[in-house]
Amino acid sequence: MKIRRLNFLLVFVFWAVTASAASKRAVVVMDALSSGSDWLEVLREEDPTAVLIHVQSREKISRALLPPHLVNAPTEVQSKELFGGYDHRFIYNPMTAAQIKALDVEVLAVLRGTETAVYDAGQLAIDLHVPAKYRNLSLDSRPLRNKAAQQAKLLTVKSIGHRPFQVVSTYKELAAFITLHGNPGIVFKPLESAGSNQLGVFPTRADMGDALHADEWERFKFARLKLDHVLNSLDIFDQPIREVTVERFLQGIEYQVNGFAVGGDIEFTSLVQYHKEVKPGIGVLPDYDEWLPFEGQIQQELMQVVRDSAREIGINFDCVHAEVLRDLDGVYHIVEIANRPAGSRIPSIERLATGRSQMSRLARAILHPALFEAEKRQGYQLAVHPRKIAFRYSGPDARIGSLDVFDQVRQVAGFHRLIPHYELNDEISTSTSLTDTLALAWFMAETPEAATEKVNLIRAMEVGSPQFALSTNPACSKQVVQFSRLAGLASH
Repeated sequence: MKIRRLNFLLVFVFWAVTASAASKRAVVVMDALSSGSDWLEVLREEDPTAVLIHVQSREKISRALLPPHLVNAPTEVQSKELFGGYDHRFIYNPMTAAQIKALDVEVLAVLRGTETAVYDAGQLAIDLHVPAKYRNLSLDSRPLRNKAAQQAKLLTVKSIGHRPFQVVSTYKELAAFITLHGNPGIVFKPLESAGSNQLGVFPTRADMGDALHADEWERFKFARLKLDHVLNSLDIFDQPIREVTVERFLQGIEYQVNGFAVGGDIEFTSLVQYHKEVKPGIGVLPDYDEWLPFEGQIQQELMQVVRDSAREIGINFDCVHAEVLRDLDGVYHIVEIANRPAGSRIPSIERLATGRSQMSRLARAILHPALFEAEKRQGYQLAVHPRKIAFRYSGPDARIGSLDVFDQVRQVAGFHRLIPHYELNDEISTSTSLTDTLALAWFMAETPEAATEKVNLIRAMEVGSPQFALSTNPACSKQVVQFSRLAGLASH
């Protein structure tokens, strides 16, 4: 009888230990920055018992991805504040997989937080023997971030159009491309970085050896200045940009398509139309983003070209963020596809607008696959109508002396979030792209018409806000711009 009881006790202990070990399911997140900073909250909400592990792809975090108050903080302070909520933290190195295995956990997936994790997260998933359904299968991850490698890979996709592109590092190479393909314009993209530093330039076709008219020369000169600016900038890894991909500029409507892949099957969570304004001599300026209903022929076509293109570049798992252009002939072109969450905190906006997001749905697929399959569907309904509005600046080069305008933007009905790109005393120039606008402002509205009113209000603020005064600081050679007094919303 004692032996029987002992055997029962041993079985119970073995079951308890096994159950305990089985319950130690883990998810690894690499570089939880930008929109990826929401992974901790999303995963905790989906399963509070899961072991959450964070891995930094590099010890030094990119300045472009840091909150302003952490830019000059010590590395460990940055890491602790940004990733301190995770159960374990590592910095990626050749032994990282072994260190994680030593935790005696079952790693279900390795998630990318932002662009800097795209390459290393894939390799770490392989090293940790993550199931094939929850990782990419291709060993070549270059098309996931390298703009030229991605465009080359997409040449085989029949559902999209293809435009000339070339990697350049000198003005001579750029001029040759303009001569062959630059009418009506060109677009710059850093070869290895997040997003794109895009600019439409409008040169007249001409052989570089021919005499150029004054206006043609100015346009070529502007292209050269822009190239020099990009090649003197830092990429997402705080490294100098050595090469850019240059493409023919196409007129059309640009869309953002977001979703996630599990085992190669993509579920879409938001479709967004970009509204932009072309200003010759400056570039293609962002205006506002309009969220589209799921139904419609164009929406269905957008999703299909993203499915085809994502499959071709090797996306089998994780978030999918694509930018697609539909040209004037109705042909679709891939601007870029990224294997990461959409930027500008889009997933959190998705959840407010539709009740589901690419991150929350992916977390459910990993941690509760049966429930995920039961809820699986394509489509969503917009409960509210979001608008992301770019607050642009078009004055002379200046130093910022006041940002009181931000407080007034926050008081507008329907305000949700402000993403500032500048702080007090920063130098500011005319906005030429999304990243050098003064700020991005998110608003929620009950109807599309009410959302459009928010856009008009911000445009009025742009016109009425800048009030100039000469600097009282002798060391400052620039004027000081005060973003404080607004048309129709004057502050006293």
